Amino acid sequence: MNNPLSIALVMPVYNEESCIEDVTTSWRNFLGRFLGFGKFVMIIVNDGSHDNTGRLLEALGQKFPELEIIHQQNAGHGSAVVAGYRTALAMSPEYVFQVDSDNQFFPEDFALLWDRRSEADFILGLRQKRQDSLGRRVLTRTLRAGLYVSFGIYADVNSPFRLMRAGHLTQLLTGLPDKPTVIPNIFLTILAKQAKSPILQISVRHKPRTTGKVSILRWNLFKFCWISSLQLCKLRVKTLLPENTEIQTKAT
Repeated sequence: MNNPLSIALVMPVYNEESCIEDVTTSWRNFLGRFLGFGKFVMIIVNDGSHDNTGRLLEALGQKFPELEIIHQQNAGHGSAVVAGYRTALAMSPEYVFQVDSDNQFFPEDFALLWDRRSEADFILGLRQKRQDSLGRRVLTRTLRAGLYVSFGIYADVNSPFRLMRAGHLTQLLTGLPDKPTVIPNIFLTILAKQAKSPILQISVRHKPRTTGKVSILRWNLFKFCWISSLQLCKLRVKTLLPENTEIQTKAT
């Protein structure tokens, strides 16, 4: 693959055998048309899937040279994301883009973020019409309110559709706690604000989940919320954020 890379796409995967071929192929084909083959790499982190996801990814990796497949023991979405980020940065791309593998986003909406990249080093896809269960939407709104009170930031802080300049991401990753966090994307958004970096939000489409299985349900959801709250409290105590940094939002 010819350097320099424009984009390293990071995609964590867990038990997505029913859609992983379609998702991977659609993103690969879109980026090939939009950026040109040789200008991107797709880093897919298989977080210990126990269905047929790993075997399907290996077959796709043999078929598409743009794919870098990583297999790790199940350690959670956050661990897979961070592993993907570190692998991406080692390839020296200009930008790192993260998207989940659950087929809830449209590859074409990547262009909305890419076309505005000169305006900010940290760009979030804002899911204005989030197509998730009522419980998850309530949780998201509660989290946003809590982060606004604690950190003065109101954004789709955990959006799994984000474009970051590689150099900026490298600096932000140094601010993650030594102990792995279950919510690295939230931490990175907060740290971006701390760094007085403009955070640009751009509305993107969001589809209902029709395949796979949500990994955080019932007791795991309560456990996830509890651990997340503790980690955010530690960050709040440790970090004194500066005054509010403006977050721009553009509806599309």
